[in-house]
Amino acid sequence: MVPMREITFEVEQARTRQLTGRSSNPKLRIDASNLEELQHEARDVLIQHYGPAHVGYRARLRRRVKLMPSAGEHR
Repeated sequence: MVPMREITFEVEQARTRQLTGRSSNPKLRIDASNLEELQHEARDVLIQHYGPAHVGYRARLRRRVKLMPSAGEHR
């Protein structure tokens, strides 16, 4: 049995509330208005990129978290 490979999409949110996911290897980009749609877009782009071999790949979404300094913290 061949192990499943994983493609990770780094997810960022634009000011327009649009979500964008980018993978580095292979270089793929997806856009959607919410996480559920983004997951579907990730699957679709893997199907387009790999064709029938897409079944050996799993799409993973990883959200980037921007930490804001707390009120008492100074830079």
